[in-house]
Amino acid sequence: MLTDIMENRLRDSKIISEALKIIRESYESGGNIVSTLDSISNDILMLREAEAERLSMVKQQIMIMYGIFFMFIGISIAIIHVLIPMMVEQPQVAGGEAPLVFSFTDPCADMPIPFPCDLFAVLCVSFNISEGIGCYYVALFFSVLIILAVFLGLIAGQLGDNSVIAGVKHSLIMLASV
Repeated sequence: MLTDIMENRLRDSKIISEALKIIRESYESGGNIVSTLDSISNDILMLREAEAERLSMVKQQIMIMYGIFFMFIGISIAIIHVLIPMMVEQPQVAGGEAPLVFSFTDPCADMPIPFPCDLFAVLCVSFNISEGIGCYYVALFFSVLIILAVFLGLIAGQLGDNSVIAGVKHSLIMLASV
């Protein structure tokens, strides 16, 4: 039968396969083929329009994800170059000497679990940053950016193309910009 040949050739297209099954059922049951074809064509056009609208909305969401990521990079750079030098230059005071003066200490100094501080020390050595408050916060922001790039990229790929491979592509783009 002709529909079997067409169905085998077009089996990769889910919409056409379903349309051919509906046409076959309508023909075998003695239904009105013209109205069936008209209904199927209207449904396919509506599906295409809905898919185009969905893709448009998804592309906007992906652009928003990239925008958020690059804004976070900008904020991190501003904090690293403005706020951290102010914290490093701040005079260190003992417990009760000056209650109205802010005092910043190294968060790794009194940490009982060495996990993040050991990792941060390795990152600071690779970036040639001296240990202390600056090292901790630069490594912290860098780590957060890496994690954000990987997972935002995976989410963008899954949302946009419904594929992990596309997500890896987005992740690599974001990682390259860090």
